[in-house]
Amino acid sequence: MPKWRLTINHVLEKERAIRKSLLLTPMLAVLSASAPSMAGPSISAQGQALTVILDGTRVEELWLAGRRVDWLTGEPDGKPVRGTGRHPHCSAFVAAVACRLGIYILRPPDHSQTLLANAQMDWLAARGSGRGWFVVRSGEQAQQLANEGFLVVAGYKNHNPRVSGHIATVRPDEKGGEALRNEGPAIIQAGSTNYRTTSLRHGFRQHPGAFERGEICFFAHAVDPGRFPVRAGAGASPSGLPQSLQKNHHGAHLLPPVTSSLTLAGKAQVTHGELGRFSPVTPGSL
Repeated sequence: MPKWRLTINHVLEKERAIRKSLLLTPMLAVLSASAPSMAGPSISAQGQALTVILDGTRVEELWLAGRRVDWLTGEPDGKPVRGTGRHPHCSAFVAAVACRLGIYILRPPDHSQTLLANAQMDWLAARGSGRGWFVVRSGEQAQQLANEGFLVVAGYKNHNPRVSGHIATVRPDEKGGEALRNEGPAIIQAGSTNYRTTSLRHGFRQHPGAFERGEICFFAHAVDPGRFPVRAGAGASPSGLPQSLQKNHHGAHLLPPVTSSLTLAGKAQVTHGELGRFSPVTPGSL
């Protein structure tokens, strides 16, 4: 075959290859954009700031079971423990975290620490919406909201009103997929054992069947971005608490003002006493 014909054939083959590439490139781009991501959920800047605050509570050192503690600081108050049992402080810890973020949830002195977790779940269902709380329909959405910097609590009300339930705070975490569905969102908690981070399933294991039967309910509240430090150490004090939580000269805690109720039109509508009748938060609506 003449050399000039070989040259023409080579040029034509290269032209066909280029055309094929130009046709495939947009198709591949569309397929790539529509394919599900294998990575876990991302954590926003506000979610990262929330992580710093949660880790700063030193929950694995404070609010320890088996002793009387100051609900806000987790420090032992020196008073003797009465009665039997482990005397955990899950509800006091949740109240302390909310207080640090300027959010009200039922807490001392409005209710004693005794059976407070059960009372908090009743309060959230009946009165929480009036204080900016809204129902979250699933563990996946609870994790998403925590990653966006919302305060999210997970709670179980015991069927026996004389026995304590359990409540914990959902913490930002990049888990997703099967791990999130099988274990539930990541939480930080005080309890019979305190955990800086563990799964919902593991943290609520003292209440057999609560996780498997879907009896753990989630509530969330937006956090004022001003509550998060702009830089490391901002708003901190020698005790590790924000200045607004220090005690005055009489020894009383100077609590931050309660955050005003949040309008969540289009995100969640909660009627008093109902769990689950609401317009769910959807990805991208936050």
